[in-house]
Amino acid sequence: MVWLTYSSLEGDAEERAVEPIGLAWKGSAWYLYAYCRLRKDSRTFKLSRIRKLRVDMEVFPRRKERLVDLDAKWGRWKMRSYITMVLRFHPRVRVRVEEYFGPEQMTVEEDGSLLVRSEHPIDTWLYGLLLSYGPDVRVLEPELLAEEISGQAGRVAELYGQFSQ
Repeated sequence: MVWLTYSSLEGDAEERAVEPIGLAWKGSAWYLYAYCRLRKDSRTFKLSRIRKLRVDMEVFPRRKERLVDLDAKWGRWKMRSYITMVLRFHPRVRVRVEEYFGPEQMTVEEDGSLLVRSEHPIDTWLYGLLLSYGPDVRVLEPELLAEEISGQAGRVAELYGQFSQ
């Protein structure tokens, strides 16, 4: 068994006792699949959010779930509210765009810009991802997403407005 301190996306840390099942590379990060004794169910833990780790020599029974089952469950968990979005990226971020979205979702335009059509859960993680591209991305569709990104970028600019004087 493994004891770990795990931080949620919101920064809340909680100690968990888990029975490791396997590791998986998802998107651009490693995850630990494990049975969580606190939640009494299998869970997915992003390795970069594990703060402390202690291995206990306790032997635990092998769970019935296979990695392929957990992959499917992980995918369903991610199936929240999805949107179809169209994004235009500057050519200088091509490597990042290919790594995240994959070349099959990209079209190269005449001026070298990258047009991406993708489905993605709409959540704070998506907003952070898009904002991380700075001026190298423009949300073309849906308008609701473009407005949210614009609003968040404006609030960030307000925080630093004192430096432009």
